[in-house]
Amino acid sequence: LAIKNKAQVIGVILRENEKRIDIGTPEKYSQVLNSLNKWFKKMMKKNKVSVIGLGFVGLTLAIVNAMKDFQTIGIDIDSKKVINANQGKSNFYEPKLEKYLRKSLNSNKISFSENLKDILKTDITFLTVGTPSTKTGEIDLSQLKNVLKNIKKILSQKKTHHLIVVKSSVVP
Repeated sequence: LAIKNKAQVIGVILRENEKRIDIGTPEKYSQVLNSLNKWFKKMMKKNKVSVIGLGFVGLTLAIVNAMKDFQTIGIDIDSKKVINANQGKSNFYEPKLEKYLRKSLNSNKISFSENLKDILKTDITFLTVGTPSTKTGEIDLSQLKNVLKNIKKILSQKKTHHLIVVKSSVVP
């Protein structure tokens, strides 16, 4: 799927009876935003969240979600990050982060895994994988594209909707 503009993204996200919503006019745009807001509120009530990528953004986001009472699974291919997180340790320093991590682990609101298929246990997935700069200054989207390719295969098994939120730096 090639996304050409923000309007197309909203059109892809918001489908009613599998029909694409046209947002060509300001009135339609307002309707779409209202629909998106209602749909997002409905999704947020489901309370099962996964975060892929346990760097600074991902681990922090996973812990905040758990502290906000969302059942959270943090996923990373780096076994060291997963082991440390499951032991209540962070791979970087952020004030009070380990305190909140241990509190979330003790309340069973958070767990960590290397298994990407664990997203099937959740309703919302945040992608927080690296998007480093190349030598020419462009954004390297290879990690993001790789994760998207893999989760597309996994989510094809799921019969319910699943919200994907890209929290990595990408060009609008």
